[in-house]
Amino acid sequence: MELFSIRIQRTFQLVSTISGQIKFKSGSSGLYELDEWEAVNGLITQAQNTANAAVESAKNANTAVGDLNDYVDGAFADGIITEAEAKAIEKYINTVNNTKAAVEAAYNKLYTNAYLTGTAKTGLLNAKVTLMGSIENLISAINSAIADGRTTVTEKNNVDNKYATFNSAYADFNTAVEAANKAIQDTLKGYSDSVLNTANAAVESAKNTIAKDLGYTNFADLEKKAAANETIIVGGKINTTLINAELIVTAALLAKLVKVTELVAEHLTVTGSSKIAGFSVSGNGLTNTPFNNDAYVIFRNDAHKCFAGIGGNVLPTSSGLRAVARFENEDTSDWWGLNRNIAALFSAKNGRYNHAFLGSGNGNLDGWIGGYRYSKYNLTRANTIYSGYSNLKDNNRWVIYSSVDNSGITLPKLSEVRDALSIGSSTKFCVEFTIIADLDSKNFDIYGRNSKKSSDNTYPWNTSEYPNLVHWDNGHWDSLAMGAGDSLTVLLIYDSSKGGSKDGYPLTYTARVINRQY
Repeated sequence: MELFSIRIQRTFQLVSTISGQIKFKSGSSGLYELDEWEAVNGLITQAQNTANAAVESAKNANTAVGDLNDYVDGAFADGIITEAEAKAIEKYINTVNNTKAAVEAAYNKLYTNAYLTGTAKTGLLNAKVTLMGSIENLISAINSAIADGRTTVTEKNNVDNKYATFNSAYADFNTAVEAANKAIQDTLKGYSDSVLNTANAAVESAKNTIAKDLGYTNFADLEKKAAANETIIVGGKINTTLINAELIVTAALLAKLVKVTELVAEHLTVTGSSKIAGFSVSGNGLTNTPFNNDAYVIFRNDAHKCFAGIGGNVLPTSSGLRAVARFENEDTSDWWGLNRNIAALFSAKNGRYNHAFLGSGNGNLDGWIGGYRYSKYNLTRANTIYSGYSNLKDNNRWVIYSSVDNSGITLPKLSEVRDALSIGSSTKFCVEFTIIADLDSKNFDIYGRNSKKSSDNTYPWNTSEYPNLVHWDNGHWDSLAMGAGDSLTVLLIYDSSKGGSKDGYPLTYTARVINRQY
C-alpha cells in the first residue's frame, strides 16, 4: 500500500502549519499501527491479567484445601481428635477461608468485565458457586466430624467424598475461567478486526478521493496516466505527475490539498479557518459554528461505566431527553480501591463571594443533598449590636457565642443577601437562615428592623436594609432573646409587591420565624 501519493501542478497557498516529523501511512503494517489498537490491546492485557489472578487464587485455595485434607487424614487415623489437633485443623480452615475470599475477589473482577457476556459469563458464575459451595461443605463435614472429639468411618468417608467433590469443582472453575477469558479476548479481537477493516477501507477511499480531486476517475486511473508521462529534472526542480513513495522527507510542504489516512507530528499548529471534525478553529478556541448543530465532545470508559460529555446533546435518543452536559461515574468493581465514585467536583474559594455553581431552574436528585459547613462568631462587647457579621455570604447556619451580657446581633441586611445570592434588586427570594446560641454562652438578642436609638442619637437599624422580624401570631418583634443552647430559624423573604406593615414597619423584606427552640 502507498503511504503518500499526490500530483503537484502549480504553486499553492499554505493553509496550515505542521512542524516536526510527519509520517503518512495507510496502516499496511497491520492493526498494531492503528491508534485504536493501543486501547484495545490494553483491555486484552487487562482481561488476561484478571483471568491469571483468578486462576492463581484458585490454585492457592486448592493448595490450602489439600493441606487441610492431608492433615485431617492423619488426625482421623486413630479415631480420636486431640485438643492440639482440633486447634491445628482450625488454623488450616482459617487459611482455606482466606484463600476462598481471594478467589471471590478475583472472580468478581473477571465476572464484572463489560466484555464478558452470554454462556461464558453464566458458566463462570455457576462454576464459582459450585466451587464456593464445595469448600463450605468440606469444612462443614470436617467440623461435624471433630465436634465430639471422635471420628467414625462414616464421618471420614463423608469428608473424603466432600474433598473429591471439591477437586471436581476446582477443575471446572479453572475451565470456566479459561472459557471466560477466551470469550473476552474473542470479543475484543472482533473490535480490533473491525477497526482494521474500517481503516483499510478509509485508505482506499482517501486515495480515490485524492485522485478525483486532481481530475482523475480514481487512483488506478491516476497511476495509469502517470505511467505514460515523463519526469523532468532540471537542477533541483522535479516536474512530474505523480510521486509514489514510502517516505518523503522535506523541510516544508506547500499544497492546496493534503489528504492522509494517519498523521503523526511532534509539533502541530492549526490556524486560520481550519476545522477539526465538526469544530472550527477560532482564535484560542474551538467552536461549532454556525451554532445550529449538536456538536459534542465525549470521553467514556465503558468497562468502568464512566461517561463525561458536553455539547448540543449528549443523551441517547432512547432516553427521550436532551442535555448539554452529562457526567456519570457508576463503577461497580471498585477497580481503583477508593470505595467512592465522584461524577463532578466543583470548587470556588478565595473571592469575596464564592459560588461553586449558579443557575436557574429546579434541582432533582435520586439521592441525598446537603451542606455541612457552619460559621461561628463571638460577641465580646456589652451594650453593642453587631451588624453585618452573621451573613449569607459566609453561611446560612451560624453559632453565636457571647462572652458578655447585654449584647446582640442583627439578621442579614437586604443588600448582603442579594450579593450572597448574586441576584439583582428586582428579584424576589426566600432563603432559610439559622442562628444557634452556643453552649455556655451568655444571653444575647437577635435584632430585626427596630427603633432603638444608638449612642449618637440616630436610628441606624430602622431602615429597609433590615428585615421586619415577624412571628407565628402575625405580629412584630424588635428583637428576640437567646440563651445558651437556644436556636432560631427564619425565612428571609423579599417581595417588592408585598404591601401592608406590622407595628409601622413595611413587609417588603421580612424575617418570618418558622422554628424557635428555647
